Amino acid sequence: MRYVITEPAKLDNFGLIPLTHGMVAIVDLDDFERLKKYTWHARKSFARWYAMRRVVSNGREHWIRMHREIMHTPHDQITHHKKHRTMDNRKSMLENMTQKDHKFLHETKFPGRVPRLEKKP
Repeated sequence: MRYVITEPAKLDNFGLIPLTHGMVAIVDLDDFERLKKYTWHARKSFARWYAMRRVVSNGREHWIRMHREIMHTPHDQITHHKKHRTMDNRKSMLENMTQKDHKFLHETKFPGRVPRLEKKP
């Protein structure tokens, strides 16, 4: 059985934020009230789906990723999803790190795999 969530839902330990494409993002309760005010989209990037919201500033469109907003990730860092579940945006599942550390993590955890930060030849 499949359930569709169309409104933000607050549960005992976490919140669910509805996204486009019938997807949902999991967030901590302390982020839930702030995040539920926005319209969030499920967008594919580097072959994975992420929760993002659209912002237009000075006539230009850009997308803000939910996990970066939650973690207040500096521009020179990456937010790593610890279990590779990109829709699980609870702080315990996220970690800020440099691009170099992120690449090293993926190369050591998955030897021989091309890191997602590089394009395949």
